Amino acid sequence: MNLQLARQKYALSEELLKLKAIAQQELQREEINLLREETAVKKLKEKMIPKEVLAPFTGVVVRVGVKNGEIVRSGMDLFTVADMQNLVAELTASEADIGKTKIGQTVIITSESFPEQLTGKVESISLVAQEAEESKDGHDHKEPPKFLVLVTISGSTADKKLRLGGTVWGEIGLQTKSEVMSVPLEAVLYETGETTPKPYVFINDNGKAVKQYVQTGINDGKYVEVIEGLSPGQQVSTVGNVAL
Repeated sequence: MNLQLARQKYALSEELLKLKAIAQQELQREEINLLREETAVKKLKEKMIPKEVLAPFTGVVVRVGVKNGEIVRSGMDLFTVADMQNLVAELTASEADIGKTKIGQTVIITSESFPEQLTGKVESISLVAQEAEESKDGHDHKEPPKFLVLVTISGSTADKKLRLGGTVWGEIGLQTKSEVMSVPLEAVLYETGETTPKPYVFINDNGKAVKQYVQTGINDGKYVEVIEGLSPGQQVSTVGNVAL
């Protein structure tokens, strides 16, 4: 029953009571229905009064979850507000690198969406490896475990460069050396059967692949330092060396 109909029925009941066509109780029943409808309309109007919604921090509205004029209820997500001045990047570190990663380390952030570098700091390091994914090379094995590392990116330029949900890369300078001899990481193999695996490479000796033991140092994930075993200019094999 709506308010207009309730008013009409109450007015009709008043006329019928004057004519003694209905009892007093029937009029009282219609009066109660009218009061109920008036109360419901009053509550609905109160809900329709525009209210100011304040976020607990200064930010940018990045998602709207309601439409103009829509009635909302408690617990609904109205807006998503992001603090673009203090962004957090979710990076992953390999099992070999996670032990070298420390809280507070400086991280260089890069992305394909902007040419400049941004600076961040390691905020937290997961103690549990992420669920391993199936290998992408077609073989029946899983990728090595990786650990989640959260990096805070602060600064006035971060909000102008980054987009929420975008892809970024992080680089942590664990150790720096200059003017060192290095080879591609995939060129270095390891001899098994020893207490400590011995690294070696295959060098080009007059067109023949010759095994050469080396002493390695630090690496950046692409190249590894060679401390001993090679001379500048020597060529090493990076393709097919596992089968040699």
